[in-house]
Amino acid sequence: MGGVLALFALVLVFGMRWLAGQAADAAAQRALETAQSTGGTDAAAGQVAAGIARSSQAITDVTTTVHRDIDTVSVEVTVTVLLGGHVTRTATGPAARFIPQTTTATAVGLAP
Repeated sequence: MGGVLALFALVLVFGMRWLAGQAADAAAQRALETAQSTGGTDAAAGQVAAGIARSSQAITDVTTTVHRDIDTVSVEVTVTVLLGGHVTRTATGPAARFIPQTTTATAVGLAP
């Protein structure tokens, strides 16, 4: 009987960690999309990550860190599992920048 209970507890713990990993991965991906968007802030990315990760009732705490370079954005999401333990996932992608197109008279063929 004790072995069955131990096996059940082990399956429960590993299942919760798998669920936390899935929640952290989804939260990191969506937070990256938010951080990459033009005008996307670190706070908005954190709110999106927390909302997605906490939609699973197995998550008790969410910590989001956004790292920005000139060309890349990286979002790291760490979630705390209900039964204890932490799971961290990172998503990295290119930084989206808006570069306005300038038109001059010679570019559109209006100048002599």
